[in-house]
Amino acid sequence: MPHRFLLILYFLCLFLGSCSHSMFGSRNEVDQTGQLSQRAIFQYLGQPTRFMNDLTGKGLPKIDPVLCVRNITTFRGGLCFAEPMHSDELKYPMSKKSYQLTIPDSLAKKFRYTGPEKDCGLDYAIIHQFSPLLPTIEPNVFLMEHYLYANMCEGNGSCIRAGTRDYLKVRIEKDEIIFLEGIVIDWDDFCGFSGFSKRELEDDK
Repeated sequence: MPHRFLLILYFLCLFLGSCSHSMFGSRNEVDQTGQLSQRAIFQYLGQPTRFMNDLTGKGLPKIDPVLCVRNITTFRGGLCFAEPMHSDELKYPMSKKSYQLTIPDSLAKKFRYTGPEKDCGLDYAIIHQFSPLLPTIEPNVFLMEHYLYANMCEGNGSCIRAGTRDYLKVRIEKDEIIFLEGIVIDWDDFCGFSGFSKRELEDDK
């Protein structure tokens, strides 16, 4: 009887050890994807980017804290992007996992989170939305979805708010993130609506 008990206990320990390794391994993989994605995002936001000098917003730029692949996007009450982004470079099917982005304390005075608002068109701030790093068919190369909502003004007159999206292409080598290029799906792939006064943008309310 004692031998049988010890044998059962031995196999139970093997089973629990196997499960524990599997769970921690999966968790570490998830954490690594989220951490690398976050590093890539703030590295991107810290460098000069195309068009950004021409864009303006009210208050600090906002970042959506949920990193995920987005399907349908509304803009000022209407349907903006009815289809998800697609690239022949990506590996399909893609993971549907989402990750939580955390703004580092060192950047707390440069960025803020989006709130409960669902429509980025009904805001005057510059807003960024990202996906996690998405594997491509090329080893160590990833694409990241980037949605951008901002305003463009002409002098002191009228402004227009628009939403655009593109892919950020990066290579990861020995834990180093290297930006390769921005990929625009279609130059007509944007949303813009009627203009508004720059005074409205600059209003403190």
